[in-house]
Parts: sequence; structure tokens; C-alpha cells
Amino acid sequence: MEVPVIIRKTLTIIIGIIFMILTAGNSSAQMGSIDLFELDESRFNVDVAAFRTADQDKVRLEIYYQIYNDGLRFFKKGDEFVANYELNVVILGEDNKQLTGTSVERFYRLADYRATRNPNDFLINMMALKVGRGEYRLVAKLIDKNSDKISSIERDFKIEDLYTDKTDLSGIQFVREVLDKDSIPSRFDKGEKRIIPTVSRQYGEDIGQISMYFEIYHTESDPKEARLLYDVKNDRGNIAYEDDFELNLNKKITRFVKHIPLDEFLPGSYELKITLAERNGKPISTSKAEFSVAWSLGALVRNDYELALDQLKFVAHKNELDKLKEVPKEEREEAFSNFWKDHDPTPGTPQNELMQKYYGRIKFANRAFSSIHRDGWRTDMGMVYIIYGRPDHIENHPFELDQKPYQLWYYYSLSRTFGFIDENGTGDYRLQFPYDGRSGFIDEKIDEYD
Repeated sequence: MEVPVIIRKTLTIIIGIIFMILTAGNSSAQMGSIDLFELDESRFNVDVAAFRTADQDKVRLEIYYQIYNDGLRFFKKGDEFVANYELNVVILGEDNKQLTGTSVERFYRLADYRATRNPNDFLINMMALKVGRGEYRLVAKLIDKNSDKISSIERDFKIEDLYTDKTDLSGIQFVREVLDKDSIPSRFDKGEKRIIPTVSRQYGEDIGQISMYFEIYHTESDPKEARLLYDVKNDRGNIAYEDDFELNLNKKITRFVKHIPLDEFLPGSYELKITLAERNGKPISTSKAEFSVAWSLGALVRNDYELALDQLKFVAHKNELDKLKEVPKEEREEAFSNFWKDHDPTPGTPQNELMQKYYGRIKFANRAFSSIHRDGWRTDMGMVYIIYGRPDHIENHPFELDQKPYQLWYYYSLSRTFGFIDENGTGDYRLQFPYDGRSGFIDEKIDEYD
């Protein structure tokens, strides 16, 4: 697929500055520094939820973890592909002192090699600890035993006393799927259902709804008339969703799964609050949890069509952009879907690898290269990264004497080098030259660069 570049940036620089960059002493260069690219997302997630136990001084802290297939190294063993991982979890209290912890080592087996590299496939599992009331920090380390790669995640959380009242609320577990129990017990079984967690707490259009599981505890002998109040606020404190449900508490544990339609929310961060109240509205117990809604392509097309078009500049032909600009509002999502179908390198598979790669690079560029005045994908570094991907090698010169900070990006397989200078000391590195032994600008094909 030919991909003409829309941007033709005129590159100008004084010959002396180019010479200084190309001949800078290696003694001051940070050779091989790839600090900018350490922002790649960890290929695993963790989450927690707290529930009452028979021990009245402690709660059952459920620790959910999700590991993406492409975050592990698999070796072929017989007819299977096998990964071996170890997950260590430590709970820190005041002054970062370790209070408790646990560890598991597991083998993960797949029958299909393609599944081992699929960034959308994953495993979900769970471990549990008992902790008391307080504020904590969870530190999780994932060790790939086949590659010795270590990834870590930290999460702060708070545990309330679930035994203050005879009627109380548990913590909130965000839910991916609710299944009926079968004859084989599972760690995810709760009552008559099997509750599979959404570990990342990030929702997108592929989910369709926001779901959560929680428990209500009632130890009094007499039934109790009560209400459940739900409210969700966005990061500006505005109410995005409200609901009110009446119920009769007549057993020790009442289990609830609540669903909220995803189309109620714009992309962003939210706080969910569930309040268990008397029938007159007087609060008894409250649980809170945060979640986010991803800025998906569909949401982008619906909410900012101009930006959605602009972001195609590195992959679409001019005539394709012109046609998309003329599409009526009610047909835009279908038009974008058809555009990416036309540019799917493997139309017979569920994934569109080019689309995933392209928007994955835009997302990374926004995280790695954004400045005060520009989103990362609009910067020169973002442009080069989106088209070419991760450099083979970066030469970083942040503290040269009598020289502004600069970087050289090397793509050895392409025989290309790109130079960037931070002209104003703001972290916005501007492209100075694409040097490949000849001359010229950025090539016109993205699908050949990886």
C-alpha cells in the first residue's frame, strides 16, 4: 500500500549546526539512551477489591491480575507454546513498611503461535490476602521466567472497616463477565455466579457497558428496608449518571451486579459512588471506586471529526481524505470503518494490524512527546515515530557545552538517521534533518517500516 506523506516540512538549518551535531564528541553522548521509550505500557494490570470474611479484624483483599500474551515469551514444547511467569505482590503500610505479601509461579499454555503475539489476548487470574483497615500501597512485579524481563506496577488503595455496622457494603469489583458456576470450582465464584473482573478499569466500545459487583452484609435477624444510590461524576465533578434502587435486606449476604450503559459517558476519568441508605435516604455505608472510558476511534469520529481526519494524514491518500471530508454526519462512522477495511493487510482475520499499529503509535506519541503547546502526535518526534516506529538506537545529548539539547535517532535497517534539537529548552525537539547518506524527506510508505 502506497502511503503518501501529506506533510512536506521544509527543513532548514545552518551548516555549522549540522556539523556540530554530526561530530559531537562521544564522551558526552548518552549512547543508547532510550529513556523516551520507557513509557510503553506494562503488559499486565492489577486491581483490588475488599470483602468481608469470618475474621472480624480483617477483610479478604482480592488481587486480580491480567497479563497480555505479547508481554510474555513463549517457547514451543511439543504441540504447545508455553510461557512461565512469576508474580510477586507486596502490601506496604505506613512509612512504606512491608505488612504482607504473596507470590505465585504459573505456566501459561497456548496451542496457536499467533495467539502468543496477539496484543488483545490475555489471561486473568487472582490471588488473595487478609488485611486490616488502613491505607496501603500494592507493589506487583511480573517476572517472565523465559526472558528474565521484570515489569512492575504500584497501586494505592484504602480499606474501610467492614464491621462497623451490622449492615454494611463491601468494596467494588469491576466486572468483565458474569457466568453461571459449573461443576469445577473457580477462584472467581461468588454465590451462584462466576464473576470475571475487568482488571484495567478502562472501558471501551468493545465492552458496551460498565459492570460492577459488590456485596451487602446484614447480620440483624429482622429484614431491613433500604435503598441503593448510584452516582458517577466526571473529573470536573459533574454528575454523569444517577440511579436509585429500593431493596429488602433479609439475608446475611446479598450479592449485586450493576450494569451502566457505556453510551452514557464521554471519554475521560470518573468516580463511582455506591451508597447504601435507609429508606428515608439517610446513608448507612458508602463505597467508591474510579474508572476510565477510553477515547476510542468511534468516539473520536463522533465527537471530533476534524481531529479524526487530521490524524489520518500519515496513512491516507489525499483523495481519500477529500472524500471523507464530504461524508454526511450520520455516515461518518461507517465511512471510517470502510476506510480501514480497505487498508486491512489481512482482511480474513478479526484484527486490522495496520490500524492497531497506527493508532497505537499515535497514543504512544501523545504520552511520550507532548509539550505545553502541542499534542505528541503533532510534534516532529511524534511524526517520525508514527511513520517509522521505535528507533534502533538513540543518541541523547541533553547537556552539551555551548550546544542546545539534541537527539539522533538511528534506523539501521532503513539506513536512516533523524536529528532533533530542543531549540527553546521546552522539551519540544524539532526535526533538523533526515540524513540517509543521500538527502530527502520522510519516505511515503508506513507499512514497510517495521
